[in-house]
Amino acid sequence: MSTIVFIDTRGDKIPKAAQEAVTYASKLAGGPVTAVTFGGAAGLESLGAQGAAKVIVARGVTAVDGQQLTKLVL
Repeated sequence: MSTIVFIDTRGDKIPKAAQEAVTYASKLAGGPVTAVTFGGAAGLESLGAQGAAKVIVARGVTAVDGQQLTKLVL
């Protein structure tokens, strides 16, 4: 079973809090995690260094909509 971490990447850059969330989740899980996000942030491949084995990006979701984000994570 893979551990999933939702990270909020509104804007063009990956927030420090998102990087920290991946790092902490990887430590708690004891291995790589899957990061799930939305929008158009660049540099998501850098999350691999924080412990993300996979990054899933919903580029079509551009606004913070609770229903869309819930479907994304599910």
